[in-house]
Amino acid sequence: MATLKKFKPYFSSLGILVFIAPIFMILEVLCELIQPYLLQLVIDRGIKNNDKTLIVELGALMIFIAVVGVLLGILNTYNSSKISTVFAMNLREGTFDKIQRLSFRNIDELSISNLIVVLTNDINQLQNFVMSGTRILIRSPLLFIGSIILGIITAPRLSPIYLVIILAISTVLFLIIKKSYPLFYGAQQGLDDMNTTLKENFDGIMAVKSFVQENNEKEKFKGKSSNLAKLNTSTSRIVGTVLPIFLACINLGIVAILWFGGKSAINNVLPIGSLVAFINYLSQLLVALIIASLLFMNFTRAMVSAKRVENIMNATSDVVFMNTSKNADDIRGDIIFENVSFDYDETDGFEEYALKDVNLHIKEGEFVGIIGATGSGKSTLVNLIPRFYDPTSGKVLLDGMDIRNYNEATLRKNISIVLQSATLFSGTVKSNIVQGNLDAVEDDITRAAKIAQAKEFIDRLPENYESIVYQRGNNLSGGQKQRISIARGLVGNPKILILDDSTSALDAKSESLVKKALNRELKNTTTIMVAQKISSIIDADKIVLIDQGQILAVGNHEELMNNSVHYKNIYNTQLGEEA
Repeated sequence: MATLKKFKPYFSSLGILVFIAPIFMILEVLCELIQPYLLQLVIDRGIKNNDKTLIVELGALMIFIAVVGVLLGILNTYNSSKISTVFAMNLREGTFDKIQRLSFRNIDELSISNLIVVLTNDINQLQNFVMSGTRILIRSPLLFIGSIILGIITAPRLSPIYLVIILAISTVLFLIIKKSYPLFYGAQQGLDDMNTTLKENFDGIMAVKSFVQENNEKEKFKGKSSNLAKLNTSTSRIVGTVLPIFLACINLGIVAILWFGGKSAINNVLPIGSLVAFINYLSQLLVALIIASLLFMNFTRAMVSAKRVENIMNATSDVVFMNTSKNADDIRGDIIFENVSFDYDETDGFEEYALKDVNLHIKEGEFVGIIGATGSGKSTLVNLIPRFYDPTSGKVLLDGMDIRNYNEATLRKNISIVLQSATLFSGTVKSNIVQGNLDAVEDDITRAAKIAQAKEFIDRLPENYESIVYQRGNNLSGGQKQRISIARGLVGNPKILILDDSTSALDAKSESLVKKALNRELKNTTTIMVAQKISSIIDADKIVLIDQGQILAVGNHEELMNNSVHYKNIYNTQLGEEA
């Protein structure tokens, strides 16, 4: 319950509606509770005394109250729907905002598939609980307590039957809830696993089809789907036992009342109207219990979902930005790595460093190339500069100051990174480019596109910069996507530009044109290019050779050819392949 209380702020925008809804609910319950009493009067006073006027008056009153109750019920349903919908919207937006502020390490730990399930399925579960809860949490207790009190007042001799039925149902409900919680949790985990398989398949659909792995993927998904079906069957079986058990309790209770109440009525100890009213109150009592039990089942499911949402909300980003007043325009672009080591998972108990004892100085305005084998730590190194991750030990200095002492706005304005996987979003060419600088004007966009060698093909598109880009840029070639991605990185005119193997899809001529344009237009920009091929960085001011997370050599091409056997071997191998 403490977990659910943490979601209280997400109701704040509903204002007075949260307070009005319970009032209408109380009035609806009162309309229900008064009906058996009026029916008792009709039987014991109207019918017994053959008072037709009283019968008509009470009948008309019962119809009026029933209509009012229906209208209140409709209004309450609307209120519940409004409250739950707004709550879910606020919670979903709040959770999404939290995810945007998490570090890459947090997202790695939580997993993408889990985040998707939380934002969709789990919040939907909480919405359903709020929808039913705003009605039932008030209605059922009031109906339950009111039925007991009025039932005892109406027929005190039959009240022990209440106690027996309540104890029986409460015991069954407790056992079911205790059994169902782990099952609901397992079902959500099963959904996570299935979504992970789906995401991997969709992300790699080209590889799946290329290697004719459709059947293997089908079997893999079938296994996950079957496991989820088994888990859902178990939870459905538990939920399905609730109604039959409670209906059995209702029927047994009515039989007991008719047996004992019938005897009392025959012996003139209990009026017929009181017996009928008591049966109605018992029915209301049991209906309240059934509805409450279903709410408890929803509560169990909602608690699982609430815990998963809470795990995200409680996640603390390991990358915390300072609120310093460092002016973004003062950044020069001088970068120093001092004894930097980095481990992606510091909690596993194993020291598996992606970087180890790295010392490197990148001067302001330099063009620096970084080369090494796959998995050598090249991308990890450059990801520390914009603080996607923080070093496990050591520090990164920007213009002589620890990069952790800069505020986020300063870093993001001055450091631009272009990734190998050119991620484009559905929209237009222009909307994708200006993500690098929302204040960019037409001249900025055109300049960035020219440097990235994207302007030529953009001008050939039907709507030029307003041409539609499909999700993930699927209507563009790999080279076109990379050039738009490079333009996005350039449009903000950064002091530090990082190209993480982001020209790999370009042909040699296009890559050469991009590099020449960068050298010509960004003379005062510190440019760092991660590459697989030496030819991409052969004219760099400085080349950094990395292997297994450690720097083996630093120098320009000529120096490394003379001083580094490892670099020379790579060059000769690649030169032979190109030849």
